[in-house]
Parts: sequence; structure tokens; C-alpha cells
Amino acid sequence: MTTTQNFHGVQTFSNPDPCNGNPAVVTATSNMVTHETFFPATGEDHMTFTEEFSFTVVEATLTATGHMTTWANFNMNQQNSNSSFTSSGHATGSDGSTLTYHEVAHFTLNAGGTLTVSFDRPSLTCG
Repeated sequence: MTTTQNFHGVQTFSNPDPCNGNPAVVTATSNMVTHETFFPATGEDHMTFTEEFSFTVVEATLTATGHMTTWANFNMNQQNSNSSFTSSGHATGSDGSTLTYHEVAHFTLNAGGTLTVSFDRPSLTCG
């Protein structure tokens, strides 16, 4: 069984600026595609999603615009399961300031459910 779904939308939410902690309002326009292939006879499952969005961040004295892309997957069978995640984004402020974000993460479980690999490496650079 295979399913693919597309999502499009606009979200507005409050979030502090990660570089200076100032309160901000974020408006993001996103596009997401999810895809899953499931094999009922074996319980094997493969899922993935990709989301890209453009955003505007408004603070009291600063407006920033940027773009971000996120991808993740999950795979499961009778021998193991794993998931990977990566996300990258960049924004530029009206004052010339910049923000660059990147994260990569992964985990693997063996058939007994023991975690054999696990890492999460986020990085944020404010300039």
C-alpha cells in the first residue's frame, strides 16, 4: 500500500528570536509532501517527508526573511528500524544580520529494540 499526500499552507505564530531572545511573530508559507509504502504481509514500512517554506519574522525593530528545507524518513522491518532527519535554513534581517541553521539527526534500533546508533547535531550561527 502506497500513499502520497501534499500539504500547503500559511502559519503565523509567536517565537523568540533565537539570536537575541526578542519576541517575534513568524509567518511561514509551507509546502510538504509525505510518502509512505507499507507492506501488510511483512509489517515493513517506509515513510518520508520533505517540507520547504519561506518565512518572515517581525520584531519590534527588525524584519527578517528566509527559507528553510526539512527532510526526514523512517524505515522499519523485522530486523531493524531507523530514522534520519536533516534541516537547513537561512534568514537575513533588515539590518543586514543573518541567521543560518542546520541540523542532522539519526537513530537505529536492532530487532530487539536496542538503540545501536543515535546522534543529533544542530548548529545555529548568528551574524
